[in-house]
Amino acid sequence: PQEAQWVDAPVMAARDRVDPSGWVEEAARAFLEGDHRRVATTLERIARRFLELGRVADAQAAIESRGRYLRSGHLDRNELNKLRRLAST
Repeated sequence: PQEAQWVDAPVMAARDRVDPSGWVEEAARAFLEGDHRRVATTLERIARRFLELGRVADAQAAIESRGRYLRSGHLDRNELNKLRRLAST
């Protein structure tokens, strides 16, 4: 019980990088598949994770990416690369 609740800090740090990175790739796949709802919700999920991690500026950048996507319906390579960079740090 007590041991089951303990999690190694490096494992948690790795998870916190992997989840957003995977979600960026999920948003890209969703865009290519034309699943606009999934793109928007995935970008929101990325922003929420950044907020959970206390990365307010990165969360704001993800929120802005989502807003641009919702206005234009387009998720370009530059936007994805920016999100990839944020997710990998």
